[in-house]
Formats: sequence, C-alpha cells, structure tokens
Amino acid sequence: MDVGRSQSSSLAATSLRAALLWRPGIGAAAFRDLRTTLGTDSAIAAADAETLRSIARRITEDQARALATASQHVGEHVREVLSLAREGVDVVADDDPSYPSRLLRLSAPPPLLCVRGRMPTAERAVAIVGTRSPTGADCEMARTLALRCAGLGVTVVSGLALGVDTAAHAGAIEGGGQTVAVLGCGISVIYPQRNRGLAERIVRRGALISETSPRAPVSVASLMARNRITAALASAVIVVASGLRGGSLATARHAERLGLQVAAVAWDDIHPKREGNTMLLESGATALHRPEDLDALLSVSR
Repeated sequence: MDVGRSQSSSLAATSLRAALLWRPGIGAAAFRDLRTTLGTDSAIAAADAETLRSIARRITEDQARALATASQHVGEHVREVLSLAREGVDVVADDDPSYPSRLLRLSAPPPLLCVRGRMPTAERAVAIVGTRSPTGADCEMARTLALRCAGLGVTVVSGLALGVDTAAHAGAIEGGGQTVAVLGCGISVIYPQRNRGLAERIVRRGALISETSPRAPVSVASLMARNRITAALASAVIVVASGLRGGSLATARHAERLGLQVAAVAWDDIHPKREGNTMLLESGATALHRPEDLDALLSVSR
C-alpha cells in the first residue's frame, strides 16, 4: 500500500467533511439525513441548495447555499486540518478506526470530532455531572467519586464546566486516572476560560473533544448537544447535584434512552440545586449514598 497516497486520501476526505460541516454550521442530525438519502459526502457536495433543503429541513437557506459550495473550500479546510494537527488536535470522522465506538450507538453520532490528547482505552467510563453552582459538599462528593473511579481504572467523563464538572475532572487527575472533557465550543476555544489550566492537565491524562468547528464559540445549542456525547461515552451517568432543569438532567435522559445505568446522589438535605436528584431517584435512578456505592453501580453497568 502506498502510505503517502492513503494519508493524502484520508486528509482529502476529512477536509471535505469539514467543509460540509464547519462552514455551514450544520448539526449531526441534519448531516445524518443528508447521508442517509444521498449516500456519500461527495454526493452531498454535488447537490444543489434546493435538493439539500428538501432532504434536511433542519437547515436554513444560508446553510444550504454554503453546503452547495462546500467543494470550493476544501483546500481551506485541508490547511485547517493540518494546522490543527500541528497543535496536537486530531480530526476524526465517524468511519475512522480511531473514532470512539461508543458514540456510534447514538441516533445522530457526531460526523466529525476534534480530539486533543488521547482517548482512553479503558473498558469502563463514568460520566460525573452536576450543577455549576454547587455546595462544598457537592464538589467533595464529585471529587471523591472521581478518585474512586481512578482507583478502579474507570475513565471519568464530564463537561469542563465550573462546579461539579471541574471537581470531577480534578479528582480523576488527582487519583492518577484518565478523564475526558466534552466541550460545548470549538476545540481551540476553552470555556470557561478559568478552566484553561485544567484543560491542559486533562490533555495529559486523557482528552478534550468537540463536535463543533474548531473556533466555534460556546452556545446554548452546542452545550445541550454535547450532553448526548457525554452520556454515550459512559457506561453509567452519575448526577451529583442538579436542579430541575439543565444539562445534567439532559445527560441522564440521554443515558436512559441508551439503556445505561443512571445514578443520583441521595442527599439527606435538599435545596434547589439538588431537586433534580430527588426527581431522578423517584423515577428509578440508582441511589448513591456514599462513594463506596460506586462499586455496586459499576458491577451492573455496561
């Protein structure tokens, strides 16, 4: 096999997909619809805007026009993918052998992922999520759960947000374990900025991943979309503390749809930032009273 030719072909294919996704800013579900009907990235690039809109009604007229001219911009994305590689970022399509296989169980897997660092290969992973405005006890519980995961060789997945996510990532690192942060922004845009240092530590102990274009700013839509990725990467999801709305409960719901174990910390005292836990427990989530309960959860999780 001509390795150079194979690498060149792979770069071209990745860059075409980047042109189809990043420039128009379309989501995974819209891209799935286009691929299902048209079959290949090349066929999508060859279609006119009217055809594209008739297939994927989620996209706007501007997005359809950008898709229809995507092939004219592949060269720009070749340079962008190569530039990202020099920064230590791999751009991985969903048909690449290195793509996280757990994500393929989603109805709309990210068609393209930016990965900085190295995705852990551990068989088991736990998503530890919760409020951005936790109590000290919430943070300590998240940290201790992550420490226990590290000791058991279980990867910790979270979202790099302030609060519970930060404590979970930090606990995994403190315990010498591996952790993955799923970003709600581009891989070149760390949000929140206060966690830039933590992000660099995560890269040394796991990976940062993002499905958006590299310099995409954070948005409500991307923050919510990343919840399904957080759930799908895990064997089980633990909600440390959550109100009745927000990303933590959305992550738990995604896990339920995937048939994964969902657990919530059963706090003795309840305040507004823990009301979501009560709701989850009442609907059948596994109760965690102390970090040691994690062992039983992992024994039945997939």
